[in-house]
Amino acid sequence: MVNIFFKVLSVFCLVVTAAHFYRHGYYIFSVISIMFPILLFFKNKYGEIIYRFGLFLAGAEWIRTIFILISRRVELDRPWGRMTAILFTVAILHFTVAGILSKKKNS
Repeated sequence: MVNIFFKVLSVFCLVVTAAHFYRHGYYIFSVISIMFPILLFFKNKYGEIIYRFGLFLAGAEWIRTIFILISRRVELDRPWGRMTAILFTVAILHFTVAGILSKKKNS
């Protein structure tokens, strides 16, 4: 039951990442993010490793986005604290889900 919860949460993370890519015009990355959960249906270890790696990359993309948006907002003298907290939470969620899926597989 817990494993299913984290798999559903990981799919949600990838859908949010796909929306992020779509909003910025990176349509190919958006499609890849939407199709990535297909790897959950394959029962080999390489598919699961690639899936977890994709979640880590998505988390890294959110961290990169945080730095870009902070620099833009500071330059425009706009508030940036709340946006940073929200996006940092999204990034941590990606890293946490990927780590938990990794630990579930190893134990």
